[in-house]
Amino acid sequence: MMSGSEAIIEAINGVATRLGKRPTGRDCEQAGISDRQVRKHFGGWTAALNAACVSQENAESSEPDHDESRLVAAQATIRSLNRQVGRLRQAHGEALEFNDDLLAALSVLPPLETPPRRPAPAHGSEVGLVVPLGDWHAGEVIKAEEMDGFNEYNWGIGKERMGTFVAKVREWAALQRKGYIINRVYIPVLGDLINGDIHIEEYLPTNEFPVPVQTAEAGRLLASVVLAFAADFSEVIVDCLGADNHGRRTKRPASKTAAQNNHNYLIYEIAKGLLSQQKRVTMRFHLPLKAQIEIEGRSVLASHGHENRAWMGIPYYGIERAEGREARKRMRKNRPYTFHLMAHWHQYVDFGGYFINPALCGSSEYDAVAGRFGDPGQATFLMHRTHGHFSSTHWRL
Repeated sequence: MMSGSEAIIEAINGVATRLGKRPTGRDCEQAGISDRQVRKHFGGWTAALNAACVSQENAESSEPDHDESRLVAAQATIRSLNRQVGRLRQAHGEALEFNDDLLAALSVLPPLETPPRRPAPAHGSEVGLVVPLGDWHAGEVIKAEEMDGFNEYNWGIGKERMGTFVAKVREWAALQRKGYIINRVYIPVLGDLINGDIHIEEYLPTNEFPVPVQTAEAGRLLASVVLAFAADFSEVIVDCLGADNHGRRTKRPASKTAAQNNHNYLIYEIAKGLLSQQKRVTMRFHLPLKAQIEIEGRSVLASHGHENRAWMGIPYYGIERAEGREARKRMRKNRPYTFHLMAHWHQYVDFGGYFINPALCGSSEYDAVAGRFGDPGQATFLMHRTHGHFSSTHWRL
């Protein structure tokens, strides 16, 4: 006769093994398990059967199935790799489509002819003319009704403004040559020449034309601007900054390959091809996010400016702190610079230590949200080898 809770559980498990299922109280009684002993130790068959089944499950679970665990892990890895392959195929397909669109937008463009140079009189000190370019935002459409009449912009307006700017600066330079010798013009290109599609939900339905067309249009306009100045100066030096905000091809601003994985690279290559026969033009492409460029014998730090984070306005305090860190870093390597040339903020600022170039497109709806406003335009200044930059001008367009 069975006695003791452990013996009863062992006996019930034996019945379950023989039957291949959970036994009933009648099955256990027929197997010789005493009803009186079960009631004594467990109070009834239900509690005894539950105790026996829990004990059996614990015994089975104490021996894990390692092969099954490995299989589950392998299947999860395969699913993850398949998702990565899908994303890479999608990115590759988008790149191929972009190349096709770009080639269709470009067609075959012959190099521009060299214009006749107008000689400059030799009077006064020798200085260089500096014409920063940036924030053209080719392809962006700014509607006057959404800006409460403060600004309006499309690519036709942008090209008209740039034509006015180039004509006025050439006229102004001719006037300055009555007091200075100006043989060289420096054109730092500070980025955001296209609007891009970094905010795809907002820009895709509102852009005037897609990114490949933006890229081709910006390249053509850049070449025509450089060519116009080549008619007046013996040397035109174009410093092309690759890293910016709107030209990037990544979701977030990148640190690695920021200049090459960017539509600016193609813009500069288009302009370079169109200007290939211009012996007076030198184009220099810069990979660093912040590049030191030489202007009339003086070192100038140039960047787009988007590396300085802000909220609701120009981050003067943040820029000052960043300038301090940058200056200390470069002084340690004996690479000091005169001042920092940037764009990005759609404002004109000449603050001594840094110079912010205004935007050809002017203030946008995004600026309006932050309460910012800047007249559309570009800026220029003169650079003296000894005395630095002076005569800075905001050309309101």
